[in-house]
Amino acid sequence: MSLVDASARLLSVEEALAAVLSATPDPLPPEDVTPEAALGRWLAAPVVATTDLPPWDNSAMDGYAIRAADTAAATEERPVVLRVTGEVRAGEVAQGSVEPRSAFRIATGAPLPPGADAVVPVEQTTPLDRSGAPAGPRGRDATGPLPAACGVHAVVAGGGSVRRRGDDLRAGTVVLTAGARLGPGAVALAAGAGAGLVTVH
Repeated sequence: MSLVDASARLLSVEEALAAVLSATPDPLPPEDVTPEAALGRWLAAPVVATTDLPPWDNSAMDGYAIRAADTAAATEERPVVLRVTGEVRAGEVAQGSVEPRSAFRIATGAPLPPGADAVVPVEQTTPLDRSGAPAGPRGRDATGPLPAACGVHAVVAGGGSVRRRGDDLRAGTVVLTAGARLGPGAVALAAGAGAGLVTVH
C-alpha cells in the first residue's frame, strides 16, 4: 500500500502506520543500549540482575544500630542505657564497630555497622547527655548533635528493623524476559538491577 491511494485520498494514521510497518523488517537487528535509551523498545535478550538489592544489610528505620542482646532487660520505665559511639548516615560506611553496651546512630537505608545485629527505632529511645540526663525528648528525630548515650525503652529482637542484603533481589535473577516491552517501570527495574546495557529491538 502506498502512502496515498490512487484517488489521492489521505490515509488515516492507522493506515499510514500499517504501511510503514509493512515495509520494515520485523524484528530489526538487536542492539545494546542503556536502559533509559530503551524506553518503548522490545527486549531481545533477558535482563539479569548484576547486584543484590539491597546491596548490604541496612537500617529500615532512623534510630540506633545495636546488639539486640543488650536490650534484654529494657522496659518502658527502666530503659537500658547504651553509649553512642558513632553514626552512620545514608550513603556512608560506618567508621568502627558497635561494641557491647554501645550504639551507633543510623539513618534509614544506611549500612548496618559491624557488630550490630538490630536497629532500635528512634521512637523507642531517649537521647541522654554524659550525666545520664535526657538531652532531648523521647523519640526525637535522629538528627542534630550526637548524644552521649541513648535510653532504649523496649526489648529489640535480633534482626529488628534491618533489611537484609538481597531481601528484594538476588544477583543472577532474571528480572525481565526477552520479548518484554520496556515501559517506564521496566526501565527503572533494569537500571535498579544493575544493567548498564540492555539488548533491544
